[in-house]
Amino acid sequence: MKYLLLIRHAKTEQHGFDNDFERRLTNRGEEDCELMSDRLKKVKFMPGLIKISAAKRTRQTAKHLANHLNWKKEKIESFEKLYLASYKVLLYEIAHTNAAVDYLAIIAHNPGITELFNYIGNATIDDLPTCGMGIFTFDIDSWDEIAAHKGKLEWYSWPKKVKN
Repeated sequence: MKYLLLIRHAKTEQHGFDNDFERRLTNRGEEDCELMSDRLKKVKFMPGLIKISAAKRTRQTAKHLANHLNWKKEKIESFEKLYLASYKVLLYEIAHTNAAVDYLAIIAHNPGITELFNYIGNATIDDLPTCGMGIFTFDIDSWDEIAAHKGKLEWYSWPKKVKN
C-alpha cells in the first residue's frame, strides 16, 4: 500500500516581487500552514519523502509544515523541474520514487497539482486552494504502478474549510 499527500503551496504575495519563482508566503500563508498542520496531525501522515518545487513559496511551505509536524528536513528534496510542472511531470516524478518509500508528499503549484489530484483519484475538484491538501491511498507495491484513477481519496482539507 502506498500513501500520497498532495499539497498546493500556501498563500503568496500578489504584488511587489521581481519574479514569480521568488514569490514569498504572506502572513496568511504562514498561518494557513500552521492551521493545516494541526489538521494533518489528526490523520498522522508521516512522509518518508517530500518532493517539492524549488520555488521559494514551496520551500517556505515545506519548511513551515516540517516545523509544525516534526517532519525531518533531510527528507525534503527540491526539484527545479517541479516549478509550475504539469501533472504529467509530477506523475513522472512520483513514478520514479523508490519503492521503499510508502508515504510520499508532493508540494507543487496549480494548475498541475489540481490536474494530478483529478487524474490519480476517485474524486475531482475544480481547484486545489492554496495550502489545500489531499491524501490518496494506492493498492500498489511500487510508485511506477501509479495510474489514472487508481487512488482512493482518504482525506481532503483546505484552510477555509470549516470542518475536517
